[in-house]
Amino acid sequence: MSNNNNDDQKVDLFESQDELPAGIRAIINHHMTQIEEGECDSYAVCRDFKIEMANEGYTFDYGLDGVPFDLRHSVPIFVPVHKEGSDGDSAYDICQVQGENTRTLFRSVPEDLVRPQIAAHAASIGAKKYKIQCQHGTIERRCV
Repeated sequence: MSNNNNDDQKVDLFESQDELPAGIRAIINHHMTQIEEGECDSYAVCRDFKIEMANEGYTFDYGLDGVPFDLRHSVPIFVPVHKEGSDGDSAYDICQVQGENTRTLFRSVPEDLVRPQIAAHAASIGAKKYKIQCQHGTIERRCV
């Protein structure tokens, strides 16, 4: 009996690159050419490759041999940064963390709108789930 739950099926996007956007395929081709030609340290190429892919919302693994595998969408992590709103009420800047980079998505969002804003943005970028880091720990949710 087959399982229709896509979350349980692991798909290595390196093996189905034709389904990826052209810009992502170009990044993959650039780095894979460097690795295959063997003219540079493939481990260092993978490190840089992974950072570039993280900026695009993807991640993968690689070993000491410098061969990348298991390309997949990364789970976006959102960090609400508390501050006082212009009207004196609690407000948040919502930042998305991708790899080593952080970017602000929404500024001065009222406290009661933080989670809906994060959920809406996560769904808009095609995430199946997302994490929220806050002072009480990490909350993981599935996009609906």
